[in-house]
Amino acid sequence: MATRLIMQKSHHSAPPTAAWRLAGGQARRLGPAAQGRWLSAAGGRLWLTRSGGGAAREADVFLDDGAAQWLPAHTEWVIEAAWGDAAFLLLVPPPLATAA
Repeated sequence: MATRLIMQKSHHSAPPTAAWRLAGGQARRLGPAAQGRWLSAAGGRLWLTRSGGGAAREADVFLDDGAAQWLPAHTEWVIEAAWGDAAFLLLVPPPLATAA
């Protein structure tokens, strides 16, 4: 029972202070990066659209709180707070170690 209560509390906690915050309907452009990144929903619901035309453009992605999406290197995205305020974390993997 204690585990269940902890899970419920952590699921409904406020977004981390390091999270980017978007007001309902607000959008933010994420430009291309040299390496891939993870975008993790940290509160609310996010609407992601990959920029570009043709085969590069895929279907829109909706992320609920706690869900994540891999953003491949050299891709550009538009992120919007869908149906109310939202927050997200942008996670960049550490660089690979090189042999000395």
